[in-house]
Amino acid sequence: MSNLFAQITTYSKMIKISHTLFAMPFAVSGIAVAIAHQYRVAPDGVSVYGFVGDAILIVIAVAFARSVAMGVNRVVDSGIDRRNPRTAGREIPSGQISNSTSMLFITISAIGYGIASLLLSPLCFVLSPIPVALFVLYAYSKRFTALCHFILGLSLAIAPIGAFIAITGTLSWGIILLGSSVLVWTAGFDIIYALQDMSFDRSERLHSVPSILGRNSAVGLSRLLHALFVALLILSGVFLGLGAWFYMAVLFASALIVWQHVIAGRDNGNHGGTNHLMQAFNVNIYISIAVMVGVLLDVLL
Repeated sequence: MSNLFAQITTYSKMIKISHTLFAMPFAVSGIAVAIAHQYRVAPDGVSVYGFVGDAILIVIAVAFARSVAMGVNRVVDSGIDRRNPRTAGREIPSGQISNSTSMLFITISAIGYGIASLLLSPLCFVLSPIPVALFVLYAYSKRFTALCHFILGLSLAIAPIGAFIAITGTLSWGIILLGSSVLVWTAGFDIIYALQDMSFDRSERLHSVPSILGRNSAVGLSRLLHALFVALLILSGVFLGLGAWFYMAVLFASALIVWQHVIAGRDNGNHGGTNHLMQAFNVNIYISIAVMVGVLLDVLL
C-alpha cells in the first residue's frame, strides 16, 4: 500500500497538478458564460442549481484530461528528457516511476475522463476523443513541426469551448473567440518556455520556434501572439456580452503579460541560478485566474 501511495505521489508530481491552473480557469469561464447564455435564451425555465452537476463533471473531466495529456507527453518524451540535462532529473528519466506504471495511471485517467464525458451528454462522449488525439499529436509534434506550440494551444483552447458545448449543446462566436485567445496565449508562453531548450533542440534536430527562428525572433513572435491574445479577449467579451468586471480583468491580465515578458527579458540564455524563463512561464497561472475572476464577477454581479 505504501508503495502504491508513493507511485501515486510521484505521478502527481510528474504531471504537475499546479499546471492545471492554466486550463481549468478557462474551463470555469466557459461554464459561467454558458450558464449566462442559457439564462438569456430561456430566463424563465432555467435554474442555476440545474447546472451544478454538469459544472462538477466538467471540472472532473478537465482534471482527468490534463492528467492524460501531461502523462502522455512525459512518456513519449522520456527518451529525449533523459538526454537533456535540464530534464534528466524528471520522474521517468531518473527512474522514480516507470513508463509502464505511468501508462497505467494514464489509462485510469482516460477512463475517468471518458466516464465524466458520458455522464455529461452523449454529444460530449462522442467528442471526447478529440482532445486526447490532440494530446498525442502534441507529444510527437516537436519531432516534425515547429507548430507544436500551436497544437498545445489548441489542446488548451478546447477547455472553454468544450465546457460551453457541455452546458448548451451549441457553439457561439463569443466562445470560439475566447478559445482562440487561449490558443495564441498558450502558444506564446510555450515559445518562452522553449527558449530553455533552444540549443538542445537544435542538437537533437527537434522543432520549436526558438530552434528555427532564434532567440530574438522567437521572443518577438511570442509578444505578437500575446498582443493578439488581449485583442481576442476583448472581442470575446463583446460577443459574449460581458461588461466592466471582465474588461478590468483583461487590463490586469495585460499588465501580467507585460510583466511576463519583462521577466523573460532578464534571461541571459545560461539559466544559471534563477531561471527567469520559468518565472515568466509561471506568471500565466495568474493570467488565467485573473480572466476567470473577471468572467465570474461579471456574470454573477
